Amino acid sequence: MSDPRLCGIHYGRHDGARVTATATRDDSQTLPYGWQCTCGASQRFPSEYDLERSAFRHTHPTRWDRCTAALRRILPAGTRGRRTER
Repeated sequence: MSDPRLCGIHYGRHDGARVTATATRDDSQTLPYGWQCTCGASQRFPSEYDLERSAFRHTHPTRWDRCTAALRRILPAGTRGRRTER
C-alpha cells in the first residue's frame, strides 16, 4: 500500500470560518485523487482536473453557493423547491 502524495493545498473560507483543503493522490484507491477539508468534508475523483476545481470551489464558494446555503439554513427541509398554499 502506497502513502498518499500531496498534490496541493487550498486556503479559503466558507460559512464564516477559515478552512484548508488538502489535495492528495493515492494510487492504491479506485479514485486516486481526493481532497479533505478541515471542516470534515472530503471527495475523491478520477482525474487531477476534477480534484483542483472541486477543492478550489469548496474553499472559495460562489455567491450562488452562499445564497443556497443560507436558504437551506432558513427554510425547513419539507418546503424546499415547493410552493406552499396559504
